[in-house]
Amino acid sequence: YYDVIFSLAESPRQKGVLWAGTDDGLVQLTRDDGATWSNVTPKDLPEWSLISQIDASPHDPATAYVAVDRHKLDDLKAYGWVTHDYGRTWRRLAASGIPDGSFVRAIREDPVRKGLLYAGTETGVFVSFDDGGRWQPLKLNLPTVPIHDLVVKGDDLVLATHGRAFWILDDLAPLRQWNDAVAAADFHLFTPSSAWRFRGGSGRGSFQGQNPPTGAVLYYQLAKAQTSVNLEVLDGSGKVIRTYKSEEEVVPDKPLPERPEPEEKPEVMPKTAGLHRFVWDLRYDKPKLVGSAIFDMGPPDMPMVLPGTYQVRLNAGAQSLTVPVEVKLDPRVTTSSADLRQQFDMMVELRDLLARAHGTILEIRAVRQQLKALKDRLGESPPGKPVVTAADALDTKMSPFEAGLIQVKARSSQDMCNWPTMLNSKIAWLSNVVDSADAAPTRQAQELLAELKARTDARIAPWKEALAKDVAALNALMQKEGIPAVGFAGAR
Repeated sequence: YYDVIFSLAESPRQKGVLWAGTDDGLVQLTRDDGATWSNVTPKDLPEWSLISQIDASPHDPATAYVAVDRHKLDDLKAYGWVTHDYGRTWRRLAASGIPDGSFVRAIREDPVRKGLLYAGTETGVFVSFDDGGRWQPLKLNLPTVPIHDLVVKGDDLVLATHGRAFWILDDLAPLRQWNDAVAAADFHLFTPSSAWRFRGGSGRGSFQGQNPPTGAVLYYQLAKAQTSVNLEVLDGSGKVIRTYKSEEEVVPDKPLPERPEPEEKPEVMPKTAGLHRFVWDLRYDKPKLVGSAIFDMGPPDMPMVLPGTYQVRLNAGAQSLTVPVEVKLDPRVTTSSADLRQQFDMMVELRDLLARAHGTILEIRAVRQQLKALKDRLGESPPGKPVVTAADALDTKMSPFEAGLIQVKARSSQDMCNWPTMLNSKIAWLSNVVDSADAAPTRQAQELLAELKARTDARIAPWKEALAKDVAALNALMQKEGIPAVGFAGAR
């Protein structure tokens, strides 16, 4: 012991209020910026204790929390005190929930929720929802490790460990909103923290930390497993712009993966009992795409929402809950709102153009599938020969329409080196270029969009004409022979 000031805390609520703790068990207070000091040591504080840390409350200038470490005296119990009257009286924080051997090095109060405390101990971090009356572990995936200090930064809890790096709990919203009513509810959707409109990944590697997820982080609690859960995101007008489901989408004719696929399924909502985290990536829904499509420069980006307030609606069984989520602009971005709107509008145009192209392909393939079934059914029978001949002619006529919109020969990304890039890949590539930065589309991008729209229209128009004439003529012939008509409702 060296009789030194080991911890010092300035009140964020009142100027001139400073708390000091020493390594020989004293707590001192000044309310005049250090001109005079008073010994306010808790009367039941054991002698020669180390005042490991003092936390001046972010809510009340009269409140402070003291973390006490006595492990050098072979006392490994958890010690902590709180005062609400500038040290005139103290209450020892209960050790209930913190096991022996987990002596305390740091205690912090949450800056948003009064009385929500975090304790860094020799074996991990603990949380109290009742101002230190009871504690429970906040371990999650944190290893058993000494926590020498911790701090709340915005909506995150940051831990400094001894020898096991820095750890961050990304979002404290569920802890700040947790109460007995939430714990007893059949299901609950927490109001999410503000989401930053940020373009970035969650880099991970041998010598990298893991970034927090990009998007709006949503938490929901299910008291019991559900048969189905879905989430809808609504814009300011109440229109649904994104939907997630607990069932994985089955993509027909999906190409085989060319590299190992991650075990996580970020677009499938968990429906088991417990607390779940789910991330909306701030993107609009994608249109229905051809399952076998190969995009030579990667799949298309969907429009990213503009800054503003949106609604998130969680549906579980017959119950539904809706909460707001605010999307904020990346503070480093200086692009004007008008330029961001111009970029967004072009991304919507590109998405809709891609939807038209793929919708046409799906229509053609639906009709072709019906034609094949029709020819298999009629076979070589003489009465059906005129219908089969007409079906063959229609199938031959449709093929160039499809081949102009998508590379029908491609089965993997390497195939795109051997065959020309068709319109759907060009549209997808342009959407990725336009979306690559927070900036208005360039003149060249606008000109290319106009060209792609004209070329897509030129490919779709003959198909629409064939629908109006050739398919109608085939159906008339089939009706004459008493055969059910051909259509493409199944492609929708």
